[in-house]
Amino acid sequence: MRSFYGILISFTFLFLSCNSDDDTITENTIKSLVFGKYSGECLENCFNVFEIDTEKIAKDNTVNYYSNDFTFKSSFVYSKEVFEKYNSLLSGIPDELKNGTGKVYGCPDCVDQGAFYFRILMSDGKVKKYNIDVDTTEDQSTEIVVFKNKITNTIEELRLIN
Repeated sequence: MRSFYGILISFTFLFLSCNSDDDTITENTIKSLVFGKYSGECLENCFNVFEIDTEKIAKDNTVNYYSNDFTFKSSFVYSKEVFEKYNSLLSGIPDELKNGTGKVYGCPDCVDQGAFYFRILMSDGKVKKYNIDVDTTEDQSTEIVVFKNKITNTIEELRLIN
């Protein structure tokens, strides 16, 4: 019987001394997504760009043309109802973009076909920028193509609201 209590006490001590690391791990989540569509050879509305975070969706009406050093400036904030309609964009970002470090897909706007711009801000402060050809190219996964289609529809709908 003494042996039984010894084993029981040993297991209890072992169990209590185990430390779970689960509570020290913080998930790196998406803080915001800047998304837009641009074209270099146009006369007006050459860069339609928006930002969505966990609270709102906004548009930048101040920028006319895309450039590599573009900085989003919120000039119009959509209603809460509009935000709620599109808030699934953050969770719908393909893993390839969330886990990547930034990339150019295809040949964005090389033949005046236009391109998509994505800037993902992660909760750890890392920024990932993507320029993606509007045409489907070999380096674009099915998930990226589906996401581009969703973004296209979103941009067209948001442009009608503002």
